[in-house]
Amino acid sequence: TAISGQRPMIGRPIIDPPDGKIPYLPWAMKFAEVLHEEHLSPSKPEYLDPVSRGFQEGLPRISYQGAFQIQQFPGYVVITYDYHHSYRVIPLDARPHVGSDIKLWMGDSRARWDGNTLVVDVANHNDQTWLAIVGSFHSDALHLVERWTPTTPDHIVYLATVEDPKVYARPWT
Repeated sequence: TAISGQRPMIGRPIIDPPDGKIPYLPWAMKFAEVLHEEHLSPSKPEYLDPVSRGFQEGLPRISYQGAFQIQQFPGYVVITYDYHHSYRVIPLDARPHVGSDIKLWMGDSRARWDGNTLVVDVANHNDQTWLAIVGSFHSDALHLVERWTPTTPDHIVYLATVEDPKVYARPWT
């Protein structure tokens, strides 16, 4: 268990690149190492997991924190998460994202169906969330493309492609 009391992710959550490592830019790799070193005994509050400080999970991290429900209504999809009582209302009508100067804890989501896969484009993130308990950070340039594919009544394959040219050398999934 991490200092936050949350369970760490298990399995191999990063499938691309094949080595399973976040492709940080050189400066970002150094900062990620600092956050990792500071994890158990942080010298500054900002080196502690934002969730441990009472902030929201952000995306895609919240999707790994337990139960959630996905419901579709005319013109939008709603995802409600048991963890932190968070939710997302995601329009399906191809409207543009909110202005780029608006930065949100859960980003700004827009979706469309591609066959039986819900494809969600998420922009306008703030830079305050982490992707995991130990310092997997991003900037406010984070952009996600989530792919939610039901494969059985009780199973969904979830893939999130992560892009942030300020922090990562290339997109990763």
